[in-house]
Amino acid sequence: MDAWEWNKLAAGILVVLTFVLAVHFAAEAIFTVPAPSKPAYIAVAPAPPAQPAQPENSPQE
Repeated sequence: MDAWEWNKLAAGILVVLTFVLAVHFAAEAIFTVPAPSKPAYIAVAPAPPAQPAQPENSPQE
């Protein structure tokens, strides 16, 4: 393959990628989803323990 055919191949790939990128941006602009007014659920973390846990087999001093 000579340089002309490589250039045609590269141009074809770049055109396809540019087209896909343009469709992606257009779809995001057209089909925007609004954020919910209130969260669907609230994740509650358990409270931390009041004292750090002591290991069972700790050496006595």
